[in-house]
Amino acid sequence: MARVFLSYSRVDRSRVAPLAKFLQEQGHVLWWDSVIEPGDEFVGRIHEALEAAEFVLVVWTRASLASRWVRDEAEEGLRRGILIPLLLDEIEPPLGFRSVQAAQLSQWRPGEAHAEMAQVLGRLSGRQLGARPANLQPKRRAWALPFAAVSFRGQRWAWIAAGVAGLGLLGLAFWPAEGPVAGASGDKDGAGQLADASPPAKAGSAVAETAASAPVLPAPPLEDIKVEFTAERFPYAAAAGNMEAVQDLLKRGASVQQSNVDGHTALHLAARAGNLEMVQLLVAKKATIDARSKADETPLYLAAEEGRTAVLKFLLGKNANPNAAASQGGALFTSYYESPLAAAVRGGHSEIVQLLVASGAAVNAESSSNAGLGTRAYTDPLTAAFRRGDLAVAEYLLKHGAKAEDSHLMSAVNAGASLALVRALLQAGASADARDYQGQSALKLAQDGKRADLVALLRSSGAK
Repeated sequence: MARVFLSYSRVDRSRVAPLAKFLQEQGHVLWWDSVIEPGDEFVGRIHEALEAAEFVLVVWTRASLASRWVRDEAEEGLRRGILIPLLLDEIEPPLGFRSVQAAQLSQWRPGEAHAEMAQVLGRLSGRQLGARPANLQPKRRAWALPFAAVSFRGQRWAWIAAGVAGLGLLGLAFWPAEGPVAGASGDKDGAGQLADASPPAKAGSAVAETAASAPVLPAPPLEDIKVEFTAERFPYAAAAGNMEAVQDLLKRGASVQQSNVDGHTALHLAARAGNLEMVQLLVAKKATIDARSKADETPLYLAAEEGRTAVLKFLLGKNANPNAAASQGGALFTSYYESPLAAAVRGGHSEIVQLLVASGAAVNAESSSNAGLGTRAYTDPLTAAFRRGDLAVAEYLLKHGAKAEDSHLMSAVNAGASLALVRALLQAGASADARDYQGQSALKLAQDGKRADLVALLRSSGAK
């Protein structure tokens, strides 16, 4: 039995549920997005579960590739050497995670034999099937528990831990078997809970075979685990909402500017979690308001992306830059950047869109610019609105000076936009004779949609 953290995008919940049920039926203790509602507490639960996990299973799909929560959780698993990537779509893992062997499970179904699922079960049970995956460290014995990473609340688990340690010392000379590294480390894309009790492994399963050959001691329940934060892990204490740990670490000399492997400071993580009280404390302790992560994200950008209205209002009141754009990756020689406004539009956070515009956020994307050997391009907020199909936000942006392009007009007509919105797009610069990449015109789309009002407007505006 292994303690498994399952990381995935909430969008894929219905696809991941059969996988979660299957893993529990194999006897594994699974922590995944189940019943905990998003809030200040769930971020702390996620970090505690990551700390206690023996394996991090990350489910890569087209949706999860764009999830910062999933990437952060996968990064923690990769750092500790306990990451097992699963693919539910015909895709490759994102850059930075391709050195780890991934199991292609897009065709897997519960109850059916599947070679790559057998490999996954083998890794979880500590058996070696094929070449050792790059993400597994030299194995420890099955009874080894992560004492350096966690401490236990309650005398019952303290006595058990002490007994296990004693047995371990006696067994060093007599037990050469190896086991997986147990380590310390999602809407987030997700929150979750530890399953209360996993069913026993079925006879003949990989877990049952392992259990028959070597005793496996159950790990303590998540409720009995308390994460030990250090100065280096100060940002995670803030993300977990652990006010006591944060204040204690600051008193002992921890830097309020300490960042994690992604360059996120405590203020970044608290802002993303929506923990206003923590954000206020960190700012009072002189945390840099516009600190940049490795992806150029600021705390305000993350608050806008996640829809953290109260935090965003506070940061704007502290003169945070409403136009500080963050990287969205790139291709070839082009790097793509997104402003906090574009991120809020993409996430459907209309109140934050209005707050940012009222605070001076640019409604039009910056022009492309040279950056090193390549070009830096910016996502246009109006384009983000049409991609989301949010016509109300598109109309709001146009009223506040957004410039329109032909592609916006095509999107509006195709989406059945109102006459007022199409008229606003024409007034903002879109051509009445706009066409898509296949040469189909906006006029033809309006005719096919039997929109006589749009047909008349486009013709009166010069469409042919």
